Amino acid sequence: MEKFSLQGGSATDFRPVFEHVARLQKEGVFTSLRGLVYFTDGMGIYPKKRPPYETAFVLLEEPPISTQMPPWAIRLVLGERTLEDAALAEGIPLERDADDLAELPEL
Repeated sequence: MEKFSLQGGSATDFRPVFEHVARLQKEGVFTSLRGLVYFTDGMGIYPKKRPPYETAFVLLEEPPISTQMPPWAIRLVLGERTLEDAALAEGIPLERDADDLAELPEL
C-alpha cells in the first residue's frame, strides 16, 4: 500500500468493463451474475443500454452537477466519514501498517 496510487480521474470509459463482463457471460464464466459494483468518481462514458444485471456506482463524493449517470445506474455516495464509521464499527483500525494489512481476510 505504500506504493498505491489512484490513476485516471474523470472521463473514464466504463464500457470496456461491461463488454468484458458480457464476454465472460457468453463464455459461461458468469452463469448467474446478479450485479456489478463499480467504484468511481462518476465522471465518464456509460453504456447506452442497461446491462442484464444490476449495476451500482459507488462514489466518495457527489460528482459535478454536469455528470449524467444513466437512469438504470444505482448511485451510492459514501462519504469518508461513513466509511470511517463503518470501519470503526467493525473494529478495523483506521491507520494501518503492513502487519495490520497482512491480517485482513482475503475477499
